[in-house]
Amino acid sequence: MPAAKAIQNILLIDDDKDDCDVFEQALKSISGSLQLSYVHQSETALTAIAAFQPDLIFLDINLPRISGFDCLNDIQANANYAHIPIVMYSSSDNPKEINTAYGMGATLYFKKPTNFSLLVQSLKDIITMTWEAPAAIKAQFYHNNRYLPYHTETI
Repeated sequence: MPAAKAIQNILLIDDDKDDCDVFEQALKSISGSLQLSYVHQSETALTAIAAFQPDLIFLDINLPRISGFDCLNDIQANANYAHIPIVMYSSSDNPKEINTAYGMGATLYFKKPTNFSLLVQSLKDIITMTWEAPAAIKAQFYHNNRYLPYHTETI
C-alpha cells in the first residue's frame, strides 16, 4: 500500500487579512515546509487553484460579492478541481450553515478558534488527517442525522 500523501500546499480563501496572517503564522509554527497561498475574494479562487495546485483548500463562508458557498459550488463543478478536499473555515457555528457546507460537498467544517494555540493544534490535526479518503473524514462528523463542525473549544 502506498504511503499517504502529506499535505504540503494549502490555499486559504478568506477576505480578512488579519485572519490570513494568523493562519499563516499558525502554519509556520507547525512546519516550515508547508506552503500557503491565499486570496481575499472568491472571484480569484479558480485562478489561484490552477496556479498553486493546492492539496487542501480552506474556504471562508462570509466573502464579499460571491459567498463561500457559491465558491465551493464553482470549485466542485470544475472537473479539474473537484477532487481537492475543501475545509469550510468560518466563525459561524450555525447548524444550518454547517449542514449546507457538508451538503454542498465540503469535506470538513472548521469553526475558527478563538485563540492561537487552539488554531495551531487544530491545524496540526486537520493537516494530518487521511485526505486520500475524504468521505471517511466527512462521515466522522455526522451524528444524529446532522453534521458537526470539526472545532470545539474543548481541545
